[in-house]
Amino acid sequence: MNGETGSVEFGAVMILVFLSSAIAASLLFFSVAAVYFQRSSSEEAERTRTAGLIGEIAEAFQPIKDYPCDYRNNPPLSELILRYASLNLDIRDVSSGYRLDFLSDEELENPLLKNYLFTDAAAFISLRENRGLSPDRETWRFFVNDSAWDTCVSYGWINPSRGNSFAFRYVKHTIGDSGLFPLANRLPVMNINMIEVKAVEPLIMTPGFGVKNPAEKIEILREALYREPVSKGDLSVLLELPGHSKIFSYLGVKTAFWKIHFMTPSGFSVEAILAAVPESTESETIGEYRLIEWSINREP
Repeated sequence: MNGETGSVEFGAVMILVFLSSAIAASLLFFSVAAVYFQRSSSEEAERTRTAGLIGEIAEAFQPIKDYPCDYRNNPPLSELILRYASLNLDIRDVSSGYRLDFLSDEELENPLLKNYLFTDAAAFISLRENRGLSPDRETWRFFVNDSAWDTCVSYGWINPSRGNSFAFRYVKHTIGDSGLFPLANRLPVMNINMIEVKAVEPLIMTPGFGVKNPAEKIEILREALYREPVSKGDLSVLLELPGHSKIFSYLGVKTAFWKIHFMTPSGFSVEAILAAVPESTESETIGEYRLIEWSINREP
């Protein structure tokens, strides 16, 4: 914890251990808050109210899990933003992209994906092997093409159906098989409604996914997304693939990690990360959004 900002920021492994524990995030959050808020009575009271507000917004976020697809300004998100308009609430997808140290061995050997993402894939792999999992994407900046940088993310789940990976082996070694859920689950990696089609072109063009006339499908998908958000069924139809095709372990229509930001009237800037946790290891249905990271900063 940072005593000046009141932030609780987990390193990569700590996030994994926390997410895999049976302890409710809200209990951890408020136990940490109770330790932190030993200040002057007025400051303590204001920070306590702000902490409560984070929990309130996280609870109000829960109905979004039942909406069939996530996209900018969809009804439940718009309703939530309107409800907290006085706080200038901002909600952003922070997981629809490539979490590089979660890439599978197979993905790192895919020339289309490797050439899209990396200036030097071998150097990235060497760094990863030496340092382990990285807490955020900045560690990789030197190895990533400028054109792909915006598609790299700091948050994501491990989807075992994508193949074996350094991350999966690392986590199994660190916390064991019994602690893999929810870190390892079947939620798709990217919400197609929240990412540029260019970012998924290497996947659609990969022969192993079986997309027929892939260049044509890319343009069809781009035009469809320009008109309106697509549902899970739409995505299957547009790519002319059955819903069980492996490409849909990558491409979905729900967001796995959200960042919320708001400003309190008393001058606190607040950020929090909410993670979509599926109902079970094999399920693609979101059971809850769990608060995993938060910060409270006094604006100058």
